[in-house]
Amino acid sequence: MWAGLVLALGGLVHLSLRGARVPSLGGTGLMLAAGVAWGVYSLRGRRSGPPLPATADNFRRAAPLAVLVSIVAVLAGAIHLTPAGAALAVASERSPRGSDTSPGTARFLT
Repeated sequence: MWAGLVLALGGLVHLSLRGARVPSLGGTGLMLAAGVAWGVYSLRGRRSGPPLPATADNFRRAAPLAVLVSIVAVLAGAIHLTPAGAALAVASERSPRGSDTSPGTARFLT
């Protein structure tokens, strides 16, 4: 566990101190917050019982917020969606490789 923490923090330092391609302070803060949130989620997940139903329940509870944020982002023009990108997202979700990921993952990453 400590090795993972050291490796993650080392990667964050490496990304933040690379010279001309330094991420913004806000981006670095978001990366740090995401890492902390994932760590808390993982530690709390140890006590949640069987992992598959617990994860499915977490996705079920998070989906309405994700849909709301997506709608606001689309309306604000913060998301660039092309027909080709949408088609690739749908195709990757239905492909054998896409089926071994969490439901909907490909749609959100494209």
